[in-house]
Amino acid sequence: WWSARAGDTRARPRDGRLGLSAEGLEWVVLLRESTRSAFSLSGDAPIADALARARASALRAVPGVRVIAGGVPLHAEYAAARAHLETSTIGWGSVAGVLVLVFLAFRSLWPRLLMALSLLVGVAMALSATAWAFGQVHLLTTIFGASLVGCAEDYGLYYFANRQGAPDVPPLRLMARLLPGLALALLTSLLGYLALGLPPFPGLRQMALFSVVGIAGA
Repeated sequence: WWSARAGDTRARPRDGRLGLSAEGLEWVVLLRESTRSAFSLSGDAPIADALARARASALRAVPGVRVIAGGVPLHAEYAAARAHLETSTIGWGSVAGVLVLVFLAFRSLWPRLLMALSLLVGVAMALSATAWAFGQVHLLTTIFGASLVGCAEDYGLYYFANRQGAPDVPPLRLMARLLPGLALALLTSLLGYLALGLPPFPGLRQMALFSVVGIAGA
């Protein structure tokens, strides 16, 4: 089987490396292994950056040299960097859209600021609880959980909408009137996110804990 696989390529051992002649040039096959994950969602591209530095160094050492790179890690890194860019674009775009809609509805950004404060409290509590329970917080958990914690915005919007419709009702009395519905909405959300923790997968359980604590805290 190995002999058959070796026959699929024209590269042959030469001076301790694989080499071949093609297009009037002498090619050398260099195998490299990345020490970092190619699926990191940080937005960086360390493998592509290292290849760019290698190309520049090779051109300085041997003018006219050609460096061709391929492999799954390159595609994985590109996809991860693209996902990071798209997540950031969608996130900031949705924030801008919500700010505009809230301003048009309430003619003020004060409700938006108060809801943002509650979300910050929820995310801080979720990060603390998840780090305490698991020792670390995965980036995917943060992205997934932070978007779900945004569901808690609906509670604040519901309150401010009713406040706008009944400006003469004292805030505590209005909250007492809305509390049963808000409590039911919170309970059903918590039960739904708790279901994520039922399968024996640490990643899902981390997401479940983050979402439950974050929404309850918010």
